[in-house]
Amino acid sequence: MLRKKIALLSVFFLTIMAGVVFSGRIYAQDSSQPTSYPSSAATGVSSVSTTSFTGKLIKVDNNTYTLQSDSATKQFNIADGSKVSVTRNGSAAQLSDVQINDQLTIQYDQNNNVIKIDSSSVDYVKIALIVLVILIVLGLLAAMLLGNRNKSHIKTEIKQL
Repeated sequence: MLRKKIALLSVFFLTIMAGVVFSGRIYAQDSSQPTSYPSSAATGVSSVSTTSFTGKLIKVDNNTYTLQSDSATKQFNIADGSKVSVTRNGSAAQLSDVQINDQLTIQYDQNNNVIKIDSSSVDYVKIALIVLVILIVLGLLAAMLLGNRNKSHIKTEIKQL
C-alpha cells in the first residue's frame, strides 16, 4: 500500500514538473500589451503610449530583428545610432550583446519605434537540472514497480511449493 502511495506521489510530482517546464516555458510567449506613461506637467511632455511584444529572437538581418512567439512573428527595425535602452539578464547591455535564441521583450511606440529591449538568455543549466530531476523520479518509479513485480513473482513460486 505504501509503495502505491509513493508511486502515485511520484507520478503527481512528475506531472507538476512537466507542467512547470512546458506551460511556463522559458521560450516565447505572446504578450502584446499597451502601456501608457502619464504626462509630466512640469516638462510639458505629452503621454507616450507603448506596446510590448515578447518572443524568441530567431533572426537578425542588418537592422531587422525577428521575434517568434507562440502565436505570432514580428519584425522590428532598429536603426543604427538609435537610442534604445537595452538590458540583458537584468544588467545594462549593448544591442550587440543580444543573441539569437534570447527571450526578448521589446517596447515600442505607436509608430513602431523601438524604445526598450529586455533580453534574457536561455538558461540551459536550469533546463538540464529539471530534466535530471524528472529522470531520477522516473528511475525511482521504475525501480519500485519492477521491485514490486519481482517480489510478487517470488511469493507465487513459494506458494506453489
